[in-house]
Amino acid sequence: MVERGLSSPTDHPAVKDLEPLQGTLKEKWNLNMLGTEETAVLCVRMSRVNHSCTPNATHWMDEVNGVKILTADKDIQAGEEITITYTNYGDPSSGLSASEHRHRLEAKWGIQCPEDCSCRDLGRAAMISEMSSLDAEIMRRGCMSDFSGALRAAKQLLKIYEKGHSLPLVSYQRTLYDAFQMAVTRRSTLPEAKDFIRRAYDAALSVGCPTSEETVKYKEFVEDPSRHRLYLVGGR
Repeated sequence: MVERGLSSPTDHPAVKDLEPLQGTLKEKWNLNMLGTEETAVLCVRMSRVNHSCTPNATHWMDEVNGVKILTADKDIQAGEEITITYTNYGDPSSGLSASEHRHRLEAKWGIQCPEDCSCRDLGRAAMISEMSSLDAEIMRRGCMSDFSGALRAAKQLLKIYEKGHSLPLVSYQRTLYDAFQMAVTRRSTLPEAKDFIRRAYDAALSVGCPTSEETVKYKEFVEDPSRHRLYLVGGR
């Protein structure tokens, strides 16, 4: 699904049917907006998609074309409900714990997760916590110019993704790009860098538009990795 969202509260005819039905425009905006405070938009169709703690779809903003895109994270059968997560729980970069996730769901949307909900699975919560730690480690070591350490963390994170867990494809794509950025710093890891960026590009094509900012960027580096600002800064 591709939809051009509204960037501020408005009396658009379709907005009046959004929850809370008797609410003000501002209340409808606050409840139904998609994205962070900086990039939030209200999509009168996409905002009606229900929440799941194990969603089968994700949404992201195509800045180049100015549209919100909803893409599947897995095969969705005919008649199966399309769901997204309202809190980004499961995205390693969010750093959100399971308890924080449940608190936000109840406080903002009145959603109470049942006792058998996947977000209460201790094994899955531990896995997501480990992924968040690895994601932070990539950033920390990268900022310290410890590119080898950051690359090790990225590889560990990718292994968890590739076990087939129900996690956002957009996050997997971003981790592949992080791995590329770390591997492209040394001549000895250039073959790995080329593999990472090719996989990131393929992932971007599978979930988005060929003309989106991310996809175009990945394509440029597939064609010529030396265009990246970190190319061989680590030497051999």
